[in-house]
Amino acid sequence: MADGRSFLDDLPTMDKGKATRMIVWGILLAIIFGCIWAISGYLNSNAGSLLNLLEHEKLMNYNNGYITYEDYLRQGTENYRVYYWLLAQDIFIQPIARVGGYIAAFLVALGFLSLGMNNSIEEKARNMYLIIGFIVTFAVVLSVLGMGIGIAIT
Repeated sequence: MADGRSFLDDLPTMDKGKATRMIVWGILLAIIFGCIWAISGYLNSNAGSLLNLLEHEKLMNYNNGYITYEDYLRQGTENYRVYYWLLAQDIFIQPIARVGGYIAAFLVALGFLSLGMNNSIEEKARNMYLIIGFIVTFAVVLSVLGMGIGIAIT
């Protein structure tokens, strides 16, 4: 900073088309990873309801004589296998989707910051791009650092 340069001079610059593509790809990736994240959470939260439904169907089929006792036991094992898989998939899929969402948000922020540093764009638009870029960056930093941090008042 002693040589008269500011922080904004050190930000990466790229042409308008490449920055716009980066923003679009970031938004598309954020939508995809957000959907994966949400679906994984829904599967996890509804696993118990699915198990109850499958167990009830198995019991009704056995009581009506549609399946034998061996099939009754085999279906019970299969039902619990599905139930535990639905619970366990949340452990693997959600963190991957969360990291993918953070990378997508980083691409969006980098694209807006690059547009804000592009000298061929008028000053008002550049300022707006910089503000949006810093807001997205701030949101990503808060969500990454704020995960699992909480205060319990008892």
